[in-house]
Amino acid sequence: MDVTKNSLADINDILRNTKELKEKLKENLRNKSDFLKNGATRDQVRLGVAGWKKRYYSLKFSAETDWDIEITRKEIVQKSSMGAFVLFLGCTIVGLVSYLHFPF
Repeated sequence: MDVTKNSLADINDILRNTKELKEKLKENLRNKSDFLKNGATRDQVRLGVAGWKKRYYSLKFSAETDWDIEITRKEIVQKSSMGAFVLFLGCTIVGLVSYLHFPF
């Protein structure tokens, strides 16, 4: 009998927590929507205006000096290239395995 009571209590807790989560999510989405509708956001980078590159790297990557910006830029290129290579390699291996298992 205790198992049933505990199970029902657990289910009630789950339902109550789910309801609270949904209400908080709706409230957050409503607040965010109001924030965007009111035009409270401001473009801090100002793309195309002189100095945009320095502002971008400063805001997005906390790179303040020209040296920091250059290092950050090189790291991004290196990691993006590595990700593309891994994706290519993974697709190639999947294709090869598929061909070996199902040669048409």
